[in-house]
Amino acid sequence: MERTSGPDLSAATAAHATRTEVRKTLRPGQRGTRKLVKIHGHDLVCVRYRYDERAGLRLTTVELVVERARWKPPRRIPDSALVSVKVEPWERSLQERLRKAGARWDGRLGLWRMRYDKAVELRVRRRLVTRPPAEKSGQI
Repeated sequence: MERTSGPDLSAATAAHATRTEVRKTLRPGQRGTRKLVKIHGHDLVCVRYRYDERAGLRLTTVELVVERARWKPPRRIPDSALVSVKVEPWERSLQERLRKAGARWDGRLGLWRMRYDKAVELRVRRRLVTRPPAEKSGQI
């Protein structure tokens, strides 16, 4: 079987990647990855064997780490934390769904108060108010 690798890979062969089927994904150190581990070291994430039945090709692809950067994950909101949800007055069906999930209306703030896990479950996370006003003003 003809083997193609590296820069000799033609543009036509690269196009085959879009119509291939991944049949095997291997982690570094597994049989079938050792040569690539020697080449790429700790940057190797996995090796995939892709098959293009139409062209009769097997492609070996690799996933590599190309950058390492410090990252601080966002602070996670505890499931039991009380959050404020903005719902418009005309959204009666949503208000009813919130009520059934245990949410309570806070007339002082003009917001619904409920547990964070329930807000996620009801898919209203985008409506969360991060800093509710101290009091709802009667003016516009």
